[in-house]
Amino acid sequence: MALTSRRTGLRVKDVVGGRFRLDAELAEGGMSRVYEAVDLKYDRPAAVKVLARWLADDDEFRQRFERESYAAERVTHPHVLPVWDYGEQEGLLYLATPLCDTDLGHLLSDREKLEPEQALSIIAQIAWALDWAHGRGVVHRDVKPENVLLVGGGRGDHAYLADFGLAKSATGTTLTQAGHPAGLTPAYAAPEQWRGDVVGPAADQYALAATLYTCLTGHPPFHPRRGPSLREAHLHEAPPDVSGVVGGVPEGLAASIARGLAKEPGRRFATCRELVAAAEASLHRRPTETAVDRPRGGEADALDVGGTVPSPAVSDLTPTAPVADAQARVPTARRRRTLVIAGAVAAAALAVLAAVLVLGSGGGGGSSPPAGKLVRLAVGRAPIDLAAGAGGVFAANSGSDTLTRIAPRRGVVKQGAVDAVHTPFGVAVGEGRTWAVGPDGELAALDPETGARLAHKALGIQADGIAAGYGAVWIFNGTGGTVTRVDVRSGHIRMGRTVRVGLGTTDVAVGFGAVWVTNAGSATLVKLDPRTAKVIDTIRLRGGISGVATGNSAVWVSNPGRGRVIRVDPATGAAKRFAAGRVADDADVAVGDGAVFYVNHDDGTATRLDPATGRRVGAPVRVTASPSSAVVAAHTLWVADIDRGIVAGLRF
Repeated sequence: MALTSRRTGLRVKDVVGGRFRLDAELAEGGMSRVYEAVDLKYDRPAAVKVLARWLADDDEFRQRFERESYAAERVTHPHVLPVWDYGEQEGLLYLATPLCDTDLGHLLSDREKLEPEQALSIIAQIAWALDWAHGRGVVHRDVKPENVLLVGGGRGDHAYLADFGLAKSATGTTLTQAGHPAGLTPAYAAPEQWRGDVVGPAADQYALAATLYTCLTGHPPFHPRRGPSLREAHLHEAPPDVSGVVGGVPEGLAASIARGLAKEPGRRFATCRELVAAAEASLHRRPTETAVDRPRGGEADALDVGGTVPSPAVSDLTPTAPVADAQARVPTARRRRTLVIAGAVAAAALAVLAAVLVLGSGGGGGSSPPAGKLVRLAVGRAPIDLAAGAGGVFAANSGSDTLTRIAPRRGVVKQGAVDAVHTPFGVAVGEGRTWAVGPDGELAALDPETGARLAHKALGIQADGIAAGYGAVWIFNGTGGTVTRVDVRSGHIRMGRTVRVGLGTTDVAVGFGAVWVTNAGSATLVKLDPRTAKVIDTIRLRGGISGVATGNSAVWVSNPGRGRVIRVDPATGAAKRFAAGRVADDADVAVGDGAVFYVNHDDGTATRLDPATGRRVGAPVRVTASPSSAVVAAHTLWVADIDRGIVAGLRF
């Protein structure tokens, strides 16, 4: 007998959106019901949230729901999982996402409180997601333990920030006319939210600090006060000192939380990750460095900083904190399936996925796939970046802390699950090495053939992507709009110059005697001198630019805002634009072997262009559902799918 939903009018066994079969009801709240479901299109677990009918009848809410769901569907951050689908059925609004094992609120109900190391491991991942969102003008506005989703893994909990449903432009306010936080959780709402002030990123930091407080003490600040008394406490009273509430918490950690809970936004940290950095420092937990060729006497590599960037102001979103290593796993005795709108596909989906791939992994024999053949290879969880070189295609698996090496000519996985860095967010090949970088600047050099680690260093900078060449690796900070040159010529990793390049830096590439950087915020392509890291030229392009690649006698920039690819003459900077495909929020450009590809992240299609004429070659081909990166190697376009844990290859 089917279970009828009293509020939504839907029931178990119904199919929503022609795609998601509702298998069980997971939770009910005042605004929605959540179901465990199966995505019939891809045969994978899903969660479907069906909103209450009164929300669907509100025209303003409906418009906002559609706008924010559309944006969330295109998110590719590893700690903010994009929505798989959204829409309307029987007059009700719904959205579908992957499933996670549990949430931080349920974990705390099991454990009561966490050790500082595990708490910071989780909070650091959420801090990165928040700073990433803040750099794009989005404030979450409802950070709390129940909106922190967890997937257990061999190296610890992977955390995702859930429910951006209340997120909006940072210029918006969050109070109703009655003076209560609209739809928020009062225990975590910042004073400026209670006052009805304009809310910015600092409000999320306050809630994050309150969440960390809850992790350590087992209850939120000002517990158990309610109503007007709770409001007055948030507005006027200092929270109890964490070290006085629970033993074993260092004073520095307590002081970091207290600063994050400051009444005035300007007295808090500049970014969420700076809060985490201060808290981490109090535990004396710093990443270690290893290298094959250490200086005599066993001394560590020096940090020779040549060139500085001004210290950030309170409003300057330039996170620099290290992300803590996760050690403890989610308890298995009371695992729960939970709706998420956060960072990578749930681990349960990978087993389903492996059975439906066209080609499996393995390093055995095999011939090159024929032209037009599409292959899909299982890699690690949440592959977010690709690099080609040294006879391989390398995938950075942000959800499993590994790299996967693909043999591109044979179309098989050559090496899987090579340990890299924590949450690898970028991968590059050059200077005889494969390079992996994590969001906190943890950089590792690996042998391309064996996967052995050759050098490792914690740089302490935000890293959103990497390129390698000209005796260095080049790491960009998308939020801060900077590029850092890291010298690797001697076999050691030595910090070099950091230079500001623009606003909203999105990608970096090397070639034609220069380093090329795209900036979406300023719509510029910046050319750097590879020896000095100084700006040689700033090429003004039109809005909506994204990726950059070099090859086929030019520098190529994807222009998804206009559905174009831009060819830039590396000597003169002259730009020519070619119609490539549909307009998108994001798109990659992949270049090589006499072809240029425009890979649309919105619809998963790839359009091939002739590099000489800019004309399209054939019709767009749908490669995969959720592209996150693309490269060309061995006459094959390789595209990573962050949701499905695969790399798809299209032979041409």
